[in-house]
Amino acid sequence: MAKSWIEILADVADKRGVKIIFGAQVFGIDLEKPAVFLKHGTEMGADLIVGADGIRSVIRGAVTSNTKFK
Repeated sequence: MAKSWIEILADVADKRGVKIIFGAQVFGIDLEKPAVFLKHGTEMGADLIVGADGIRSVIRGAVTSNTKFK
């Protein structure tokens, strides 16, 4: 069975030392550090934060000041 594009991207990321966490809920973000705060209490720092957390994105809200998009 062929790998999905998500599996391919995850494999490439893993080989480059990128840590991917699935199912974690982002509670808040600090753009100055940068860091995200997960719902279960963990703070995670990063060189790059990718906001792929959906239509009610905590990340998008922090970056765009909750601008309404049409």
